[in-house]
Amino acid sequence: MAVDDLCQRHPDALAVLTRDDVPAPVPHMLAYLTDHPGASSRMRQNVETALAKLAAEQGRSPPW
Repeated sequence: MAVDDLCQRHPDALAVLTRDDVPAPVPHMLAYLTDHPGASSRMRQNVETALAKLAAEQGRSPPW
């Protein structure tokens, strides 16, 4: 099953998603969000670039 596969590959990300707080864009969350069929090979880099740009605009450092 796809759910079992996700649990095997991304247990840290799924544990974060079960909590009430907002997940941060940390490496295990980025891996979870970009690890799916049809995802571009550049998707993770594109997400990290967008988050870094947003952080810079807000005067913060990226969280990774």
